[in-house]
Amino acid sequence: MRIVAALGIVAISTSMLAGCITIQVPAAGAGSGNSNGSPNNPAAGSVECHGQALLLNRAGGRYTLSGGCGAVSIQGQDIVVELDDAASITINGDRVTVDGDSLGPVSISGQNNSVTADTVKSLKINGDRNMIKADSAGAVAVGGNDNSVDADTVGSVNDS
Repeated sequence: MRIVAALGIVAISTSMLAGCITIQVPAAGAGSGNSNGSPNNPAAGSVECHGQALLLNRAGGRYTLSGGCGAVSIQGQDIVVELDDAASITINGDRVTVDGDSLGPVSISGQNNSVTADTVKSLKINGDRNMIKADSAGAVAVGGNDNSVDADTVGSVNDS
């Protein structure tokens, strides 16, 4: 048994020296992304932002964010986010729903996403069947098909 264990350690050490295995060690303070969540990749539920940037990528997750968020990146499908404000929102996925008050620049890449907010600083859409409803939106750039932007006031519009 000891010989097998020793051979296993030698094989792993040799593989590591040969460059066959890469081990990534998170920087101090970086999130581990484990199933319990971390500050930059929290588990679904209520989250205090404290101005931090967040990655939300748990499929089917429902998040309630408070405390003023930094950049919020949403990656995946069927994610629901309710928040007061965010420095920016980036959506890379499908069937994502965001409901907020004051949002910085919003960028959407994907299909069937929905964003509702009082204000959106700017909006960039690349995808199909996305719906945005806001009282006020700054510059709006839309690429794709069957997208809908409903805003009482809009800055410039680029529909490509």
